[in-house]
This record gives sequence, structure tokens and C-alpha cells, in this order.
Amino acid sequence: MKTYNTTEEISITGLLKLAGPVMLSQATVFLCGITDLIFIKSFGSVAISAVSIANVLAFTLLSFLEGLRTTTTVFISKSRAMNKTEEAGNTFSFALLIGSLIGIFFLATAWPLSHQVFSQIGNGEYMRYGKEYLFYEFSAFPLFLLFMVLAGYFHGIHDTRSPLIATLIIGLLNGILDALFITGVAGWKGFGVPGSALASLISHAAGVSYLGSRYYQLLQKKDPRGIPLSKPWKTTQRKYLKMCFEVGFYTGLMNLALFFFVGIINQLGPDALASHQVSFQIFLLSYLPGTGFMVAATILLPALQQKNKTQLLIQGVWRILKPSIILAAFVAAILEVSAPWIANFFLPGNPVAIGWTTHTLRIVGLIQLLSSIYLVLRGTLTALRDTRYIAVMGLITGYIIFLPMACLFTGFIKGGISGGYWAFLGWSLADVLFLGFRVLHQMKIPFLNLFMKKSIKSIINN
Repeated sequence: MKTYNTTEEISITGLLKLAGPVMLSQATVFLCGITDLIFIKSFGSVAISAVSIANVLAFTLLSFLEGLRTTTTVFISKSRAMNKTEEAGNTFSFALLIGSLIGIFFLATAWPLSHQVFSQIGNGEYMRYGKEYLFYEFSAFPLFLLFMVLAGYFHGIHDTRSPLIATLIIGLLNGILDALFITGVAGWKGFGVPGSALASLISHAAGVSYLGSRYYQLLQKKDPRGIPLSKPWKTTQRKYLKMCFEVGFYTGLMNLALFFFVGIINQLGPDALASHQVSFQIFLLSYLPGTGFMVAATILLPALQQKNKTQLLIQGVWRILKPSIILAAFVAAILEVSAPWIANFFLPGNPVAIGWTTHTLRIVGLIQLLSSIYLVLRGTLTALRDTRYIAVMGLITGYIIFLPMACLFTGFIKGGISGGYWAFLGWSLADVLFLGFRVLHQMKIPFLNLFMKKSIKSIINN
């Protein structure tokens, strides 16, 4: 069985083979959202608002369940590195069981939940558009969660290409079905707005089917990466659930913090909100490279976390960190130069919003630079299963530092939307500092050694 026991295998080429497909997968998901919006916008602003509310709710719930993917990756990668195939099978079996049970719960309660959500918002068109759309979204949760677990499994066996192909299948089919289900064809009127959610459900069924067939092929070929399902161990269950909860708790909290941030920006008026929408979408796009390197860290570093392997682990982190920072610096330079053009393209004829957006996009470049470090450090601690620290840190930096700072900078200091994004930058810096100190502690590297040239060389060199 192939394992990553030396950092020679964590080369630029090897990292790009792992991180590249993850970046493309995330970009495909992003484009799927844009495709949905293109077809739905013809139904008017009420339809867009109803769908946005449903998507925010579904996305937030799924973010709290993101631990299924990440935890499966870390546990399987570590088990394979130690040649514990049965333990890896236990993890995969338990992950499929948990994902299926949670998915079945949402499937069984899809109709009353969707009705309850939109009955609280109001009747009329909101209810008409949103209730059925959210029903299909909740009905698709079993497929969403199975896809997460299967993607986590393939990441754990160092295969990010298969999840990419599955995501591309989902994206392509989703676009075709959007055109068919939302607007109809050949005289058929289609399903209207709920057709978008139905398209997502069917396309995810195709993605899950593809990954399931890939897994079956590995078993049939007796490929070492094909791990047979086996009975879960109780110790594996407890450890898996603990990490799964902590990862999901952190991811969900961070998405909620960003949701509250939108509320703060909304108080500044429609121009500020329009500026934020453009800046945040660019932020999400430029965030993709760092996400790829974070996933690469969670895949590769568990194999190096073994007895007397601390030096290899340090070298591995450094080798992942370098290209992440270089790529982020390149993105920041592009944003610095192109910010006025981007602002004019998305907000033509609105000089106030253009000025604000130009400034915030340049701040986004700095945020990306810090995020390139933060994401690798977060991936490192996740690989080390130190997820409780990440969850507590997220609560502190997101809700005690970021949100109060955003209120202060946008309101009392009257910094406007730029003040909000400077607070965002402060949040990123706080995350880097908190995670950096923790990584140094975990690897038993004295902090003061970082200021000594010889110590730096001894840390990162063979």
C-alpha cells in the first residue's frame, strides 16, 4: 500500500495533483449557483429572495455537517498510512451509516420543515416559491451527505480526481436540467423556480452514482485503495463523532458569522450591499486555491503524524505553505491592479459603489494573503485531530473579535464598508496568530526560534 512517508513525495507536482482538482471542484459548485440564478432571475426579485433564503438555510445546515467529509478524509488517510485497512473500513462504514441516518431524517421531515420555515416568513409569493424549492433541497440531503462521505473517502486514499469528475457531472447535468425544469421546453412550462432544486437533486444522484461505481471498480480490481466495508469499532465511533462535531461546529459558526456580517453591511444602504456582493463573490473565487492546499494538508499530513516523524511533519507543512503563499501573493497583485476594472464591470453607472468596491477588493487581496497561511495551518491542525482548539478559536476570533470590530469600524468610527473589510482583515490576522501559535506548540517548536536564522534552517531543512 502506498503511503506518504517522506516529504520528497510532497512535491509541487504532487501538491497540484491533489489541490488542483479540489480547486476546480469548488469552482464548479460556485458556477452551479450562478447558473441557477441566471434561470431564476426571470421570475423576479421575490423568487430570487425566496430561493436565497432557502439556499442560505440549506447551506448553513450542510456546513454544520461538513465534518463528515473532512473527518472521513483524515481517519482513512491515517489508517492507510499505518497499514490498518480494517480500521479504514470501519471508518468508512460508520461514516456512510451516519450520513444516511441524518439524510433520512431530513428526507422524512422535508415537507413540514419547509412549510414551517416559509410560514414564519410570510404567505403569498414567498410561500409559493420558497416552500416547494426548500422541500426538494431537504429531500436531496441524503444525496448531499453521501456525496460528502464518498468525497472524503476518495480524498483519504489520495484521489481528488474522482470527486472532481463527479462534481463536473453534477455541474453539467444541473445546467441542462435547469434549462429543462425551470423554463420548460417544446411547449412544456416546466416546474418553475422549484425546478432548480429538483435539478440539483437529480444531478447529485448522478454524482453519487459515479463515485459509487468508482468505489465498486476499485474493489473488483482488488486495488489497494479499495477498502472493503467492515463493522465499526466503538473506539472509532467515539473519536469519529467527536472530530466530526468539532469540524462541523467550526464551519457552521464561521458561515453564521459571515451571515451576520451581511446584516451589518446591509445597515449601510443598498450601494454598500451591492459593493459587498461583488467583493464577497470575488473573495470566494480567490479563496479556492487556499482551500485546495488546506485539503491537501488534511490528506497528506496524517501519514506523517507518526512516532519520531515530527521533523518530516514540519517539512511537509512548510512545503505545502510555500506554494499557497506564492499563489495568494499573485492573486493579491492581480486584485490590486484590476480592482477598478472589476468594480466598473459589475457596477456600471454607480460611481459611489465603484469607489467602495475598488477599495474593498484591494483589502480582499490582503485577506487572501493571510488566508493562504490560515488555511494550511487549519488543515495541519485538522490532520493532527486538534479540531477542538479550532472550534474554540473560531468562536473567539469570529464572535468576540470580528463581529464587534465590524460593528465598531462600520458604525461608530463611520468607516463604511471599507471599515467592515478592515475588520475582516483583522479576523484573518487573528486566525493566523491563534493557529500559528498552536501549530508551533503541537510541533514543539519554541516561538523565539523563528527569529533565529539557523533555527529556521534547521526547522525546514532535512
